[in-house]
Amino acid sequence: MLWLFFMVNVTRVTHALTSHLQEKRVDIIVAIDIISTTLKLIQNMRNDDATMINMIQQTVQSAETFDIDVDIEFQRPHKPRQKSRRINDNPHTSVTLT
Repeated sequence: MLWLFFMVNVTRVTHALTSHLQEKRVDIIVAIDIISTTLKLIQNMRNDDATMINMIQQTVQSAETFDIDVDIEFQRPHKPRQKSRRINDNPHTSVTLT
């Protein structure tokens, strides 16, 4: 549930891009400009610690309005990831990548 609140903050940044690209007539120059601006904003969000901390705090505040305990959500037991069925020790089916 916390990831949904977090992704709301991310999708606010990408909303202008998706709205423009879904129009019937798309100006390619404007689309390229919006794409590059959106990529810069997302990279800044990722690289700037203050922005990331702010987004996390907004997520926590949103979760608390719905009585979601953030600490419990992060400590929930998760099913361990299973080994891929494609990967095995059979040399007849293995491929060596070079």
